[in-house]
Amino acid sequence: MIFLIAPSNRKYAPYIEYYYNYFKDQKIEFKLVIWNREGISEECDYAFNYSCNKNILSTFIGYYKYSRFIKKKIKGYNNYKLVFFTTALAFFIRNILLKGENRKRYIIDIRDESIFEKKFPKLISKICYNSYLVVSSSRSYEKWIKRKVVLCHNIDEKTVNNYKAPVLNNFNYPITIVCAGLFIEKNANIKLTNIYQNDNDINFIYLGKENKNIVSFQKKIRASNINNVIFEGEYDKKDIIDIYRNKADFVNIIRQNTQVNERAIPNKMYDAILAGKPIIVFDHNIETAKIVGEYSLGCVIKESELPLLKETIKKYINYEYSNDIYNVNRSKFLNDIKEDIRIFKNSLEDFSNL
Repeated sequence: MIFLIAPSNRKYAPYIEYYYNYFKDQKIEFKLVIWNREGISEECDYAFNYSCNKNILSTFIGYYKYSRFIKKKIKGYNNYKLVFFTTALAFFIRNILLKGENRKRYIIDIRDESIFEKKFPKLISKICYNSYLVVSSSRSYEKWIKRKVVLCHNIDEKTVNNYKAPVLNNFNYPITIVCAGLFIEKNANIKLTNIYQNDNDINFIYLGKENKNIVSFQKKIRASNINNVIFEGEYDKKDIIDIYRNKADFVNIIRQNTQVNERAIPNKMYDAILAGKPIIVFDHNIETAKIVGEYSLGCVIKESELPLLKETIKKYINYEYSNDIYNVNRSKFLNDIKEDIRIFKNSLEDFSNL
């Protein structure tokens, strides 16, 4: 029996579906365990119903109780295997993982950093070493895991296989730069729009559900009488590729300089590439910048060189971009993802046959 153990509700952990769909399609017996933090109804075999306050102690208690719930559910099975997510969950079920009989009988999937690999690096490293497989969306985690990871991108196979040929990008001024999402990167975007306020060559469009960051940003824009920044409000995530296709010349995925952003690859990078739109990214977002640079899918800039962005875009359009070249590079990237998906599925098959 395979236990697929989610760290949250399914809707907040879409990467679970890659495993869920594979096991279901291959008719492999498994149990889905979720932590129902939101108190909502979701399809699963076992739901741990417990809500946490947004503080460390409450979260810590939640993880501890969830780990006890997991132990009870697997107790009746002598020959079980585990697939679970996050180093936080690894820490709390460490007694299960480090049992001798469970060595090489679990997969750990790591997509974000947590405090646990910083506070307990030897323990997390040992858990990864004893696993059958470490899966991640980025190879950057290999640096501290000290072993090769199998890539599982934040994009499903059906979407990759069904991608459309990109629209023909005929750049006309003003260039439209679109940013969509929760707008966590407020400070960088304030700096960006301050530099290019009322610039006739650039328009900015921001989309996302209203929150304190967007409200604060809107106030600054209005107070400064900036007329080349447009807020279009909430959007349906399933429409984002078409939104980029229809509204964007470039997609803005600039992010803060943090260790998390250095390693993590945002979903909006995949969305932009599927839409056939060049990306703007900071060089300190190392893994994303590496992909954009390696496949020539947009502009990589230093944050300190934001005042040169307009010239960088002009240079990219005039000397580096052509629809033919972009299409070749885009196809190569998506074909490489297909190969990573093949390797991932083969690894799951081998794991299932243990």
